[in-house]
Amino acid sequence: MEINQQNSLQLIKSRLCNADGEEEIRAFIQDGLINKYKEQFSVEKVVEMLKTIHFNAVPFDDRDSQPKDDDSNPSYIPNLPVSQDKTKLSLDGIKWLNKNRFVLEVLRKYVSLHVNTTFEELQTIFIPKWQGSYGVIRTLKDINYHNYHGKRFFLGPDELLKDINGVVFAVCTQWSKNNIGGIISFVKELGWNVFESTNGEAPKKPTNVGERFFIINKKLYASGIYDGKGFTIEKGSQVDIQTSKSFRKPQERTKKTEKYCKMENGVFTLLEDLYFSSPSGASNFILGRSSDGLTSWQDKNKRTLKDYIDSTQPISE
Repeated sequence: MEINQQNSLQLIKSRLCNADGEEEIRAFIQDGLINKYKEQFSVEKVVEMLKTIHFNAVPFDDRDSQPKDDDSNPSYIPNLPVSQDKTKLSLDGIKWLNKNRFVLEVLRKYVSLHVNTTFEELQTIFIPKWQGSYGVIRTLKDINYHNYHGKRFFLGPDELLKDINGVVFAVCTQWSKNNIGGIISFVKELGWNVFESTNGEAPKKPTNVGERFFIINKKLYASGIYDGKGFTIEKGSQVDIQTSKSFRKPQERTKKTEKYCKMENGVFTLLEDLYFSSPSGASNFILGRSSDGLTSWQDKNKRTLKDYIDSTQPISE
């Protein structure tokens, strides 16, 4: 029977693109090949051949479309031949990595900051099409089933990752200037720093990386790390339960406290590290009101973040 209703087509699309869709795609292709080549090949040979091929259906949408190769795209890496592309990437400006190691580092950091995330959720976040036919991540079970060994995935004991349910998975190693754009765009959307070097040499080390600062008052104790641009509030920090009426976008703060905090002794306690793109964004979240992060955060010597930054800037002649 011909299916001509839009909702039915969307249902088929959903089935083909879900975690079990590969077998359904393989079955469709198998039937077509057997029907077309039944005089040349046995059913068994067609079936065995198809087992050596991976099929991955990913829906197109605005988020997973690949970036265009032009200078106006912030994720664009200059159009060098793949063999000559020496671009290195870094999350902190200190540890410089090849593209595949950079993606592994991104996954490691994301998983460490979102410990309650399942593998299925990670697959919807790290869209398979960003990489291509192999996908960004795959379970170890799936890798073994398809015999994806060799250099296609990071499979070292210290490279495998695990979700909240104990599912072991690996990050794909197949990255180049042609497919890294989706990952870079996503990292920037998170508010993380992305440093790039296209000449194979790391730029000079940025100042103010990894310094710890605090907000301490009668109600709260919070600590965090300033990396020269953004600010990471550390796990265990206390967060005010009140949100000021003048607070900008209070719903976003509520969502964060519900997702990342638990109530203890009349305050919220942060269950994992939480990154903000600015010190003020971090202090606003802690205090539940508008604040100046440059003065709210102080180091162990009571020096404000502003004074610290000023003291580390080179003196002009």
